[in-house]
Amino acid sequence: VTTCFQKSFFCDKSLTLKHNSFMLSSLVLLCFSFSVALAQKAVSKSAGPPAFFLQDPTDGLCLAGKVYKRCSIDTLWYVTGKPGSYQIHHRLVDENDDESCLDRAQCHLEESDVKLSNCNHCGAKRWNIRGEAQTGYALTEDGSKNCLKRKGNEATMIRCEKGYSQISLQFATKEEISAMSSEGARLVSAALEGDLPTVKSFLSAKVGVDSRDWDNLTALIAASGKGHLETVKFLVSKKASLNLRDKDNITAIMEASMNGHLAVVEVLAKAGAEIDAAAVSGVSSLWLAAGEGHTEIAKVLLDRKANPNNKRSDGITVLMAACAGGHEAIVKALLEAGADANAKDREGLTALISAAENGNAEIVRLLLAHGAEVNVMSSDTGFSPLIIASAHGYLELVRLLVAAGAAMEMEHPQDVTPLMYAAAGGFPEIVQLLVDNGANISARHKEGGSALMEAATAGNVSVVNILLGAGADPF
Repeated sequence: VTTCFQKSFFCDKSLTLKHNSFMLSSLVLLCFSFSVALAQKAVSKSAGPPAFFLQDPTDGLCLAGKVYKRCSIDTLWYVTGKPGSYQIHHRLVDENDDESCLDRAQCHLEESDVKLSNCNHCGAKRWNIRGEAQTGYALTEDGSKNCLKRKGNEATMIRCEKGYSQISLQFATKEEISAMSSEGARLVSAALEGDLPTVKSFLSAKVGVDSRDWDNLTALIAASGKGHLETVKFLVSKKASLNLRDKDNITAIMEASMNGHLAVVEVLAKAGAEIDAAAVSGVSSLWLAAGEGHTEIAKVLLDRKANPNNKRSDGITVLMAACAGGHEAIVKALLEAGADANAKDREGLTALISAAENGNAEIVRLLLAHGAEVNVMSSDTGFSPLIIASAHGYLELVRLLVAAGAAMEMEHPQDVTPLMYAAAGGFPEIVQLLVDNGANISARHKEGGSALMEAATAGNVSVVNILLGAGADPF
């Protein structure tokens, strides 16, 4: 699908207006007509006006009337009329649909849901598309008083001064429409919606169970990602290939693991899905489940001997992902399954550094009990677990790390110490703990400052008193 509304010298950039603090560019009116004319060249006359998606650029979902959903043949539109009184028509699979248009549910209320309705209804004849490519487009109506606003996955119209949701317009060529309207693509769409009767009817009509859509999805991948258990069971019973991949190299069991669909994962695993299949980034089903905190799925995968040391292409391991997310039960299961507590990513980060950043004392305790090296330092930032815990004020973590033998000073690029960070942050209990365990109160960083200077500069009086009482030089 190609992006429309490219900048054009046909557009007069000087034509700018302001309406109730809502900045809109009238140049798009000419751009829109010009872009439609260009798009029509890519579509045969028999196909009618050019079709396009109204897409949310933040997540790629498309407006389908009342709701946003995955872009498909069911979310295509075409426009008729003039600026300020456009009709935005729903486009059917094989032809134009002059009976259904984008509409307001209540025409005379300030805020109203959006719906697909009869094209003669009061709210279906006054749409406009305003803005430009750099700042984003807005779908407006009623003389640009009201704007499209997305709330969750539902579409509403509100006063433009209250804000609006940006849209991008993506024209679809004749070839793309053909691909989207194929029986295989429609099978995938039915599976995505969990529409089991339609899925069964397509297979009864001899549509291949492993047919793909324009996004390289299969029905099994689509249904697995959405957790449609009965559809998944049916497709598996019809010998759907378990390990096919979409355009991102994602398999059905990876989709189910990432999205937390335990029952689907169990069905696919029992049927023989490849547990350690990796995506383009290198992550496996276990990595995806652990990163999202899906404990039971992680345990199911580990029971089936999933690799507990799977890592992303940048070296971040499944254990690091679980630590960063604070998923204690998963961390415990991974360590018991043999996860390497001292593995490092490209920047020298370890699971212990990730856990320290997260502030989870129980995870730190687990890692230390499984041999995590306490005196490690990120090659990127120069931070050790003790520096991180001291800087954030995590007193319990500092106690754990000190008890495990954390060094009071390490070779930091700027010669900063945990004591300096604790002093600057105003954490007197941590400062006292570090001093009591031998922290050098006279150490200076490369800018010449000491812990006392950092505390004084930050106005941390209680810390200043502790350091002076410990013999820090005030000069």
